[in-house]
Amino acid sequence: MSKIALTPNASGSGTFTIASPNSDTDRTLTLPDEAGTVVTTGSTGVMPTRYMFSARKTSAQSGLNTSAQTITFQTTTYDVGSNFASNKYTIPVDGVYNFNFAIPMYNGTNDDEIQLYLIVNGSQVAVFWDQVNHSDSGDDYSIQASKMYSLSSGDEVSLQIKMSTDTSWAIWGESGKDSCYFEGFLVG
Repeated sequence: MSKIALTPNASGSGTFTIASPNSDTDRTLTLPDEAGTVVTTGSTGVMPTRYMFSARKTSAQSGLNTSAQTITFQTTTYDVGSNFASNKYTIPVDGVYNFNFAIPMYNGTNDDEIQLYLIVNGSQVAVFWDQVNHSDSGDDYSIQASKMYSLSSGDEVSLQIKMSTDTSWAIWGESGKDSCYFEGFLVG
């Protein structure tokens, strides 16, 4: 049977009720000075760390071509858990994640098909495709999307882009602007 040792604070007058689990491991519980339910990392219902990141492009990326290439991001606005590095996000814990991105483009001279890929562990898991009509959009265009995906700890997520024919397009990026971003967060 587990034992309970209590050390009361002599200046307090509150009553605490503690139930002992069936355990052979010694544990220490320090109660906060507030009302409510105390939970530990081993308890059901613990609020997990809200893992999230937001990467930004601060300079243009030209030289887009007809084979898929990684979209580069130069800075992060926030990165809870420090899991974004080298243009990819490493999943810290199993769960469902939501990813959002906006990729503004410019300098295009012809109609073209743009394909953006959500990459997990080097494989394309989602394709975001659009046909750009140069006469309607001029030389500026932007594609935005979001995707929820169930992932495992250690999975690596990134974005790639591929042009069909017109390699004059470039991805916009400017310091201090939030126009080009890749972000994500743990849903649960």
